[in-house]
Amino acid sequence: MQDPTEISPLSWLQADEVLSVEFRQPGDMPGYHWHRQVEVNIPFGGPVRYLINDQLIQLPEGHIGLFWGVIPHRLIECENCTQMGVINIPLSRFLGLPVDDLLLNKVLHGSVVISTAKDLFGSHELRRWHNDSLCHSHGLYQLMQEEITLMIKRVAVSGWEELLHTSPGKLHSLQMNERKIRYIQQMLSFIAEHYHEAIRVNEVAAKVQLHPNYAMNLFKQVMGYSIKDHITMMKVNHARALLAETNRSILDISLTTGFSAMSRFYESFHKLVGVTPHQYRLNTRSNAGALLLPIEKETA
Repeated sequence: MQDPTEISPLSWLQADEVLSVEFRQPGDMPGYHWHRQVEVNIPFGGPVRYLINDQLIQLPEGHIGLFWGVIPHRLIECENCTQMGVINIPLSRFLGLPVDDLLLNKVLHGSVVISTAKDLFGSHELRRWHNDSLCHSHGLYQLMQEEITLMIKRVAVSGWEELLHTSPGKLHSLQMNERKIRYIQQMLSFIAEHYHEAIRVNEVAAKVQLHPNYAMNLFKQVMGYSIKDHITMMKVNHARALLAETNRSILDISLTTGFSAMSRFYESFHKLVGVTPHQYRLNTRSNAGALLLPIEKETA
């Protein structure tokens, strides 16, 4: 069996806790990509198209798009897009943004959100933020973070819509503070490193030195779903990347991503994705326009 971190976001290092900005010419991704930051994209010169959740998503030129990078995504077409701003916001910082709960909830539950208005921010701001992110001036870096926070606030106030719709269920109020954000970040990091193992809720709570009941309630209050559900989501998202990008058997993938039984893997995968693992593999490769190798016949 190959290393369980293959095609996985498990190497979530300290760098992922830093807000980063790129301003560059986009290029098609050779495969699916995922990470734990909230990603912000702003294309210039033309639209870009992604495959996210097995759906084709087009981000129009000049609009600001947001999604949680933990969902496997792949940039497949850039058309006339000459430059694109790519901002990666650490989840802990995103959770603390002073915007309405609905926007935060939608992104946390897998929506792709875009600004209704075009050209809220231009290439000049993106180029400046990119340069600020590379400099060694603490003052400029802090200013960059504040300006990006204001950008997200402007999206929230001026209007936004969903390109990929999700239903987060009953809207929950995040009621965030620094202490809660720190606990959630620590729990998410621990789960990211160990989800392919047989970890339990008690272990997650012990890692952040909280009573299990308090840890479970806090996690659900913020994320809108349970610790157990998040662990399952991580397993399934890892499986989705492996199904799309490798020809490893479905049995091997289920074991690699931490499922102890094929029946549990199929049940969890179908519940979250809506199709079987085999059908997902066919769908993603058909959408990408090419197959890697002939795919083995699905077995129950």
